[in-house]
Amino acid sequence: MKHRWPGNVRELENIIERAFNMLDGSEIQLKHLPNYLKILAGHETHPFVGGSLGNILAGVEKEALIDALDTSNGNKVQAAKTLGLSRAGLYKKLKKHDLH
Repeated sequence: MKHRWPGNVRELENIIERAFNMLDGSEIQLKHLPNYLKILAGHETHPFVGGSLGNILAGVEKEALIDALDTSNGNKVQAAKTLGLSRAGLYKKLKKHDLH
């Protein structure tokens, strides 16, 4: 409730819907939220802390790709636009992270 939302309403709606689908009880809990929100809220440390800069950046890039695809409901054209990439650039990064 105290967390400042960093995205738009559609992204919030998507996060709530995904959390609701993972429910094992009657309330959405911290464990149902994506890691980047837990990190932003200070409830978890970033999983890439302590690695090489290359590994940290690759991990952050992969998280951003996954989040953009989730937010766009798998629409790669929209995900590319959200990330400021060309469609070809998105496909190249998806292949790099084995997300294609």
